[in-house]
Amino acid sequence: MDSGPDQGPAVEVRLARADDARALFELEHRCFSGDRLSLRQYRHHIRNDRARVLVAERAGQRLGGAIVFLRRGSSRVRLYSIMVDPQARGQGLAGVLLQAVEDAAVDLGATELRLEVRQDNAAAIRLYNRRGYRPIGQRAGYYQDGADAWRFAKALSRRPLQPGPLDAGPLDAGALDAGALQQATGRPVQVLESCDSTNRVARELAAALLREDRLSGPLPVIVAEQQREGRGRLGRSWSAEPGANLLFSALFAPDLPLDQAPRVVLCLAAALAAELGLWLKWPNDLVDEQDRKLCGILAEHEAGPNPGRVGCLVVGVGLNVNQLDFPDLPNARSLRQRHGALQDRQALLIRLLQAMDHAALDGPQALDLWRARSRTLGRQVRVAGREGLATGLREDGALLVDGQPVLAGDVELLAPPTRRATAL
Repeated sequence: MDSGPDQGPAVEVRLARADDARALFELEHRCFSGDRLSLRQYRHHIRNDRARVLVAERAGQRLGGAIVFLRRGSSRVRLYSIMVDPQARGQGLAGVLLQAVEDAAVDLGATELRLEVRQDNAAAIRLYNRRGYRPIGQRAGYYQDGADAWRFAKALSRRPLQPGPLDAGPLDAGALDAGALQQATGRPVQVLESCDSTNRVARELAAALLREDRLSGPLPVIVAEQQREGRGRLGRSWSAEPGANLLFSALFAPDLPLDQAPRVVLCLAAALAAELGLWLKWPNDLVDEQDRKLCGILAEHEAGPNPGRVGCLVVGVGLNVNQLDFPDLPNARSLRQRHGALQDRQALLIRLLQAMDHAALDGPQALDLWRARSRTLGRQVRVAGREGLATGLREDGALLVDGQPVLAGDVELLAPPTRRATAL
């Protein structure tokens, strides 16, 4: 059984130091065949107060880097480069670096980030689209080998880089606009003032689409400002302050065997965790570095006409966004508490839906991102009446405890990891 790669410490992004110059120079040579900086240029940019050179590091090993430039007298910054070591790709590091770049740009006082990307770099273009960048033009023959470039730009929001005093103001950071959500995501979106459960509404819709053989094209999303009978895993109730959080259910119809459905949900959870800079408690809880829960996921299956194949997956997500008080839930936390500022729920929902729609759901590396963002693997746990070391994640999504598979249950984390995980 494949227990997945060794977890080790999490990746931390920091400002580059003088002694990082050669490592970044060598990393760029491993990543790119042309358009590279000299060692002297790296040393200059690390010292330059109008540049930010970032390093992504795990256990002293430099796995990635990024460079941002700001012109004097301009509120625009330019992302010169993001690079990830070829041996560390597929773990969400590019997204982590991009978030750090945006934070650094805001720190420099910028209101817009611009960049160029090769027109044949499909993976990078998907990342930029998912993160809200818009195309603003192209440059013919921009690269050393004659390749053309797309130009992208994104307006930057001024959120604090570190948690600070919570701001005062209205609880709802903007009403949810179904039309704008649909335009941004390409999915039909229904926003309800209140319902018993978004999963229940979505399952009824999925059943109707299956009966009418209309389960194709962009699939619907049900969003509610309030749930009267919200449910979590294992039949638990889920309550949230009206208008303060994100409560939604999205339909997915991957053409896969039914026994792969749990793995699909793990992949979607990992995509959300990477997008939010959070971590994962098996199977689908999103937590912070202190294992406090910010998001729960409940997935349900609506059977289709083909036995043994996935009909329609209804993936319900409850994310604590702007709520500040959690009575009787001492281990809960919200994004507003994490970042020290009121969050824009509309922009956040767009990012989450786009991240889910671009998630890799199949293939031999589909679960690598979940493993990379796990707060469970490598720790002592108690689950399903068993206590032991969480040694790995099987390809069907089962948690391996002392090498034995656990298919379902509520994990209790008994001890912190040996090394602190760091999120951006």
